[in-house]
Order: sequence, then C-alpha cells, then structure tokens
Amino acid sequence: MTATQNAVGNSGLPVRLGGTPAVTVPLPHFRWPLPDAEAERDVVALLRNGELSYFRLSGKVQEFEEAFRRDVGHAYAVSTHSGTGAIHAGWFALNLPPGSEVIVPAYTHIGTVMPLFHLGLVPVLCDIDPASGNVDPAAIRRSITARTRAIGVTHQFGLSARMTEIMAIALEHKLPVLEDCSHAHGARYHGQPVGTLGNVACFSLQANKTVPVGEGGILVTSDPAIAERAALLGHYRQKRDFSSAELEAVIETGFGMKSRLHPLAAAIGVVALRKMPEVIARRRVNYALLTQLVAEVPGLNMLDTPDNCDRGGFFRFVLKLDADSFAGLTAAQVVAAVQDEGAVEAKPGSLARCLHSYRIFQDTTVRLHSSDWVHGADPLQQRPVSEPGDFPHAEAFSASTVQLPAFTLESAQLIREYVRAFAKVQAHARALADIY
Repeated sequence: MTATQNAVGNSGLPVRLGGTPAVTVPLPHFRWPLPDAEAERDVVALLRNGELSYFRLSGKVQEFEEAFRRDVGHAYAVSTHSGTGAIHAGWFALNLPPGSEVIVPAYTHIGTVMPLFHLGLVPVLCDIDPASGNVDPAAIRRSITARTRAIGVTHQFGLSARMTEIMAIALEHKLPVLEDCSHAHGARYHGQPVGTLGNVACFSLQANKTVPVGEGGILVTSDPAIAERAALLGHYRQKRDFSSAELEAVIETGFGMKSRLHPLAAAIGVVALRKMPEVIARRRVNYALLTQLVAEVPGLNMLDTPDNCDRGGFFRFVLKLDADSFAGLTAAQVVAAVQDEGAVEAKPGSLARCLHSYRIFQDTTVRLHSSDWVHGADPLQQRPVSEPGDFPHAEAFSASTVQLPAFTLESAQLIREYVRAFAKVQAHARALADIY
C-alpha cells in the first residue's frame, strides 16, 4: 500500500472508470455563515425597537465600529455598506491627485481596484508571488514611475503579503499603502495583525467572509485625516471624534454619498466578531489535517505559509496542482473529475480571473464618463493597457489552483474523502485525460 493509500484509504478506481464514489458524506458539505441564536436575538430586538436606520453614529453601528477597531488595534473605524465601499473610501481618503498611478496586484478581486476608476486614479497592475498568490514586492518596485502615488496590497486566502519588503519600498518612495484584508480577518505577520501594517486597511464583511454580516465592510486606520475623509465620503451628518476644522465645516453634507452599514448587519457583526477566534481555531484544525493528507498526493500542494506568518480568516482552502503529475489535466478538468466522485464542493481557481483578462484593463475606449472628466481630460484615457501573458505568475496561479470551502465545523471524515477523490484522479490521470 502506498503512502497516499495509507493516508486516505485505498483509492480505488475513479467513478468514470467504474469505481465507487470517494465522497460519501451527503450534501451540503459547507454551510457558512452558521446560524447563531445570539445574533438572531439581537436582530429581532432591533426590529421590535424600530432600529432600522440611525440618523447619527449610534447604536449597534457604533458598537460594532468600536469593537472592530479595538480588535484590530487602530484608533478609528468607519463602517460601510460593502467591502468595496470600504476600499472606495480608503482610496478616497488618501486624497491622491487625479491621474496618480496606484500599483495593485494583477491577481485580486475587482473590488480592490475598481474604485480607483471612479476617483480618476490609474491602476497599474503588477505580478504576484507564485508560491502564495500575493503581490510580489520585486514586481511593485519594477512598476514604480514618477507618477506613482500609492500601493494597494491584498492578503490573499488568509495569508499576509510580504509586508516588511513592501513597507520598505513604500517608505523609500514616500507612498501610502492600502491593505485589502477581506480574506484575512485575524491573520498576523511577524506577530502583528494584518490591517495595522499599512496606512489604511479595509475588510469585507460579505456573507462568505470570516466576520459575515450579509453585506458590509469596514475601514480602519490610526490616521485621523484618513478616517475623517473616509467617514465624510459616505457618513454625512455624523459628527465624530476628528480634529480637522477644515473638514468639520462640511459634516452636514459630507462628500455627497451615503454608504452606511445597516443596523441589522452591525448587530450580526458584533456577535460574529466576538466569535471570530473560535471560528479561526476550528478552521486551523481542518486546514492542518488537509495539509497533512495533501502531502501524500503527488502533484497536489498547499500554498506556502512562511514561519513568520499566521493565517487567519482563510476565506477558502486553496490547493495548487502540478499538471505534470496529473498527466497534463488542467485544474478545471481535475475539478470536473473530482466532482464526479460525490458532488465535491470545489471550483477551479481560473474562475477568479486575473484583472488584466477584463476588457476595462485592456481597452482605454471603455470609459466611465461620457465627456471630459470633472478635472479636465479624463486621466484614465492615458492608463496602461494589458494583454494575456503580461503577468505570467498571476496567470499560472489562476490556472493551476483549486479552491475548496474554508471548513469550519468538524470535518475530518469529509476532508479525508475529498483528498481520496483527488488521489484517485491523480493515480488514474492518464486514463481520465481521454474523458475530460
């Protein structure tokens, strides 16, 4: 019996070759967020009290912001209607001149970058570290020009980017750094929480995230000027503990938008934040088991987690495939074969497309404004465009990864069966290549 068979049981034949399914645990395999009686009680209490909206910062929204900023370790927090809204507020708060170039990873969620277009800022994509999926500091350095004014960093799948190197570059060139921590609630880098490493940090609170409120986001910073501009973008008429006399004069109007977090979402968030350490602890147990079992399957790998990093949030458990060990099968083909082993909840990483595969990053005729921009000629007309092949590490990472749910409950049997399904596909990949 091979090491793989010893770890995950006798793999046998794949279903498409006449075998029996590897995964026997009935669906659903993944449920998140979990039902919570405490959150339900608090939401019902707000409904009965008629607390469906706050005119000024108060109630559950204020409670949630205070709890979140203390948990991360910042002086200020500003909640929003979405994670993308928090990132929009973060870029706005940095007060960059129109036409400024902002360096961002080519592999990240569109929400990290799309708000830049609305602010007349120019996203400059750069490649990633193929071992982690996070932005490559060397690629950031190569992307800096005389027009660079900021850097955006995403901590992918619960792992911090290499912030020591990134912040050294930022300090050298006097560039502020925005951290997108949407995947990485509770993660640490050299013992320091993500979200405290740059100038401003943004977290998604969408239903798939570790602190789920349904839809929502939150920005944290210790810079009062950043906090104040972020708040005034979407929280007009909300007096806060800020110090700028210049901006205090526009509190009644703000900067013309409204993107507040819903009180019911805040109530859910207060409970979810308090229970986050327990959730992460359970996910770490499952992640460790998956790591142990995956090591026995040739060509199947977990993403690297350096010794100085502590994953948090997890968002999803990501596997990396070596195509040579799977007879040249693509990640999409492997996922299709694995799903035939019993409705496995997996998807190929290529569904999370690289940004330069979208038309807006390839074609400057795609415009956000029908005429000259408010500051004159549209600076986005001069933005760099990208083509397939420009960011080979990002493309390879997207094409070679498989995403599993971040299992939260006791899942030992299920994880063993999932790995057994991958082992069966790998052991018979050559024969399966003719089918998929």
